[in-house]
Amino acid sequence: MYGDIRGLRKRGIIGPWPCDSCKQLTQYADVGSETNYIFCRNPGCEFERIVDKRRSIIKESDGTFWRFDTDGNKTRIRAQ
Repeated sequence: MYGDIRGLRKRGIIGPWPCDSCKQLTQYADVGSETNYIFCRNPGCEFERIVDKRRSIIKESDGTFWRFDTDGNKTRIRAQ
């Protein structure tokens, strides 16, 4: 799949689905082999999430960092 969203012209653009923040059907993901970039296209929403698959770390829009354990539990590991 190819995408041209928010200036991204890469393979792996998927979506839309309801945004975690604004709840509009405007959330997309740019899926890469090492990193996923999840973002909202709603002009009034600044939601984004970066998933570093190599290190199993997630950076949220608010600057917090999280990790998932093998049981699927989300644990905060640090603030920005």
